[in-house]
Parts: sequence; structure tokens; C-alpha cells
Amino acid sequence: MKKFISAVLAALMAVSLCALAACGGDEEPVKYTVTYEANGGTGTAPAVESYEEGATVTVKPATTFTRTGYAFTKWNDGTTDIAAGATFKMPAKNVTLKAQWEVQPQLYGVWTCDVEIGSANQPGTVTYELTITEDTGDTGILVTMVGTMKPGETNPSAKPLQMGDCAVAVEDANTPGTYDFNGVKLIWSETDKTLTFVTPSQAGGDRYPMTYQPLPENVNIDGDYWMQEEGTTTDTLHISGKAATLSGGMTGEFTLLYTGAYAVAMAEGAVQYVFVKTEYGILALTGAGDADMFEFKKGTPPASGNTAE
Repeated sequence: MKKFISAVLAALMAVSLCALAACGGDEEPVKYTVTYEANGGTGTAPAVESYEEGATVTVKPATTFTRTGYAFTKWNDGTTDIAAGATFKMPAKNVTLKAQWEVQPQLYGVWTCDVEIGSANQPGTVTYELTITEDTGDTGILVTMVGTMKPGETNPSAKPLQMGDCAVAVEDANTPGTYDFNGVKLIWSETDKTLTFVTPSQAGGDRYPMTYQPLPENVNIDGDYWMQEEGTTTDTLHISGKAATLSGGMTGEFTLLYTGAYAVAMAEGAVQYVFVKTEYGILALTGAGDADMFEFKKGTPPASGNTAE
């Protein structure tokens, strides 16, 4: 009897071991994912891939991602930089690789420079800010330029707003990369990725290197703005898409020629240009030939009699 029971137990144990072995053989190995993110760029991400712990992962190139005004340099997993095409051992966790970018100047963007004006007795410096975008008519580049005196400097012979304009600058057929913008020459070097600001010949034709910023990304300036004029008149500005409306002391329907975080050019018919420059949430508006700058604040006007910001 004892032999019988022992045989049964041995058989049951053998069956159990076989069952455990069979179950173990059906287990899928644990895998972890590698995901790629554009991190400010656009394009189609490489497919998500799965690897077992310890597997060798070859990092993808960033050929499917682009970012205007930037060049791809490497990937980063949150702690470590990894070059495209490099390999790493898969850890026991999911990995997200984010594209890393560095600014790479190109003609389209926001360019600034300081230009000395006046004389030794009456010095002054104007900061020019140019926003350059593609001309939709395909005849040149669209330039919006605003010039302001540097804070703290005065020059009786210079107006606070030196120049405000928006126009298409056509490339010189005989000198590639050279654009004439209302007397100012802009010289773009595709090789060096530099832009040079050349003052009109009557102003000396001096050359100033410009500093580049990429065009702002994902900016929407639609909305309501307001300004309190001297006295009690409150002007409001409403921007929606390509249209803008002024009401109050200044009125008019305008068509937006260009919109961006740094500059907006508006035209009333073919007569007057109006320029809006955004900075720290404030819009500055001026008419062509008018040196005054009016600050518009985003939002709705305060209650009557309360002009606090």
C-alpha cells in the first residue's frame, strides 16, 4: 500500500513539474519600448520599437524631423546625449529619445542690430528689428522693420521711431543675396549664414552685422487689445486671422500683411501702413510717417476711470 501511495505521489509530482515546465516555456520575454519625439520639430516620428533588456539598440537618424531655424544635433534620453546612429544597451524600462536642436541662422527669421546715428555732440543708437518671411507672391522677401531709440538715449535730431515699414524686398539680379529695402540694403550670405544691414548711401552706407532669432513658433495673436489715450478716450484693437479693426479715437478696417509674435503689418487700402510690434504682451502701433508709438495691452479695457495695468 505504501509503495502504491509513493508511486502516486511521484507521478503527481512529475505531472506538476511537467506542467510548470510547460507553463514556463509559454512565457513571453519582457520587452521595453523606444520612442522618438520631435521636441519642437515637425514631421513623422520613427516607429516605436520594442527590445528585451540588454538588447543592442541602434539609434535612428532625425531625417524625418525638421524645425525652421534650427539644425538637429543629437538625441537625449532625459539624462544622456546620444548621437544618431549610435548604439546603447536596452535598460529594464521604456526609453524616450527627444531630438536636440541648435539655432541655425537662415534668411527667414527675426534679425536685430544697433545702428549709430547723430554726431559726437548728439549721439544716439537705434535698434532695428527686422522680421523676414517668405513673400507669398514669390517675388522676393517680405520684410517688416521697426526701429526704436535705445532706452536712456536721446537725440534731438532723431525721432523715437526711426523707421517702420513693411514691404517686399526684391533680390538684386546682378548681386545674389542682396536685397534693397527702401534704401536699406540687406546682404545675405548663404555660405556664412549671416545678414548684414547697410545704411542708405546718404547716411554713409555703413555696415552692421545682424543677430538672428528663429521665427516664433505656435504663436497666435488673435484677440482684443486696448489703449488709453490722453484724456478719456479708449481705443480698442481686435485681431482675427488676417483682419484687424480699430475703434475709439482711431478707427479703420485693416488687412494684415504679416502676423507673428514680433511684428504685424497692417494696411488700410494702399495709402497707410500700420505696424504692431508685440513685446511682453504689449502691442505698439504706429502709422506710416508718424513717429508716435502707442502701447496696446492685451485684454479688455479696465472700468471707466481706472487705467491701472
